Amino acid sequence: MTDFHHLSDYIESWGLPTREARLEKRLGSTLEELKDFYDAISPYLGDIIGFLNQWPLDKIPGEHRALADTALMMCEVDNPVNKWRSPTLDDGVEPTRLEVKGNLYDSPQLDATKRP
Repeated sequence: MTDFHHLSDYIESWGLPTREARLEKRLGSTLEELKDFYDAISPYLGDIIGFLNQWPLDKIPGEHRALADTALMMCEVDNPVNKWRSPTLDDGVEPTRLEVKGNLYDSPQLDATKRP
């Protein structure tokens, strides 16, 4: 399946290009909105991933980038919908305080090139 036109409203609204934008969307949504998105995309997620797997991540064509970002958004809403039953954890760290790292070695303590 490569036609995801029936999901276009969700792709347009939820297929956000940055981690920060996806986090902001999750934090600004109600649990009902998150669940609606999750329930709409979930049955097609395997097909979406299968379709996108024909390209390396950095080579996904621009016209399919929002679809890829929609799949990433599913990762963002999975815990809130299936575990927490809330857009945030009441006793968790404020999500906007988390530092985004490119890889494990972004931490000076772990960067071998910065060790004495």
